[in-house]
Amino acid sequence: MKRQFEGSQHEEQAKHQKKSLEQRTVPQTNQHVSKSAMAAHVKTLSLQTHPYLYDRRNPFFRKPAEIGSFSIDINRTFYNDARQLAYYFPPKDCNRVNFDLGHGYDTFIKKLEDHRDRLDLILKWVQANRRKFKLNTGGSTQNERNSKPSSGQEVKHVGEQKYLQRDQGSNEKSGRCDETKTDQNKVEPEAKSCINQNEDNNLHTDFITWRGHLTKLLCTPYENRDGWIMAVSLFNGTYYMSEVETEEAKEQRLNMTDRQKEMTYWGHKFEQYVTSVDGKQEPNTEGAVNNCDGYCSVVRTRLNSHSLVFSGEVDCCQSLQNKSHYIELKTSREMDTDRQYRNFKRFKLIKWWAQSFLVGVPEIICGFRDDDGRVLRLERFETLRVPDLQKGERNSWNPNVSLNFCDEFLSFVKKVVDQDDPKVVYLFEWNATSRQVTYTITEEPEHVFLRDWYIDSIRNENPTQLSTGTAT
Repeated sequence: MKRQFEGSQHEEQAKHQKKSLEQRTVPQTNQHVSKSAMAAHVKTLSLQTHPYLYDRRNPFFRKPAEIGSFSIDINRTFYNDARQLAYYFPPKDCNRVNFDLGHGYDTFIKKLEDHRDRLDLILKWVQANRRKFKLNTGGSTQNERNSKPSSGQEVKHVGEQKYLQRDQGSNEKSGRCDETKTDQNKVEPEAKSCINQNEDNNLHTDFITWRGHLTKLLCTPYENRDGWIMAVSLFNGTYYMSEVETEEAKEQRLNMTDRQKEMTYWGHKFEQYVTSVDGKQEPNTEGAVNNCDGYCSVVRTRLNSHSLVFSGEVDCCQSLQNKSHYIELKTSREMDTDRQYRNFKRFKLIKWWAQSFLVGVPEIICGFRDDDGRVLRLERFETLRVPDLQKGERNSWNPNVSLNFCDEFLSFVKKVVDQDDPKVVYLFEWNATSRQVTYTITEEPEHVFLRDWYIDSIRNENPTQLSTGTAT
């Protein structure tokens, strides 16, 4: 059943969103403070995350528009181009393959896990592409102007969730630039919220982050094991969000068994079996595998009143003729029982869907393997149809719940983070025991993640004079 946002409906939803946020934001008297937030100032608000609180109609989510990309080489050097984009090279028969995922493990070139890039790579891309955040005379950013929806644009289905284009009367007064469809044949900018056209050092964007961080937020209502900590700093009107490794995650990483370490290699080896460096040559499966280099897409989208720019790594594109059709590559153990299939749909598919849905990757290719790490068949999943695969199952997940929680978490961040200072960090923490998001405030140097070179470039440089070439 197709749902459309009419003006009155959207206004009613906005009021409901504000009221529901107040209901879910509760005082927390005995707040847990993580070790990573030592010496931080403790606040007294928290956000509940139980799924039933967010089980309502789907929020507005604009189809992600790619506004750029970048590459990282084996030395983790940043390039403002697509040189690392790989091409899908499927086997002749996807139902009969024999990929040994353990082959070459002894030559695996692994990036240093103790070194965290935080947001550095995204900040380098922003620094090199500031003109894409500049407002045009109509009040929208350059990339929004280049991606205006056409008349009668299709609304794509994803179970009950859709990529929605804004309908008449649905513009929010958020102070960010967007474009609003006011009738079926005309697109007009939301000019009232973009009064000052000359603030070139303002990115006119609410949130900048990694796709992976948003994926964790979408999965949180249904997560029952792994907690997270998100560091947020407000700088020049934009909220920057960067994940902090929890003590539990660090302990797991440092105490992995040899078997677990090898299994982390399997996914990278699978990518080598089914991708080509240029779309013409067959995959080279004898070269050393590394997880240092990569290709990342940068997208802009909007979730209700929140404008977002984020980046996510892309495994490959479909072909030389269709470079914009991205594909996500996965591996998973072959399922032998009904219980294994139910767990696959309940716990794994939500992560696959969230990861690909957020950046608009339409297709997921999975290599199903045995316990020895041999892939015997490949299966294709259409991202927008993934939620349908688990409908009607006991304890199934609902994409509306995921998006509604993400929306309210971002609203919670805006409510809490009130110091516009890149050296002030708000640490938002969630764990499966309390099932509440709590936060602390710190200025400890170990938590500050916005680099001085980036801060200076935003404050001092004119975006029209920035180079769009290679940055290292």
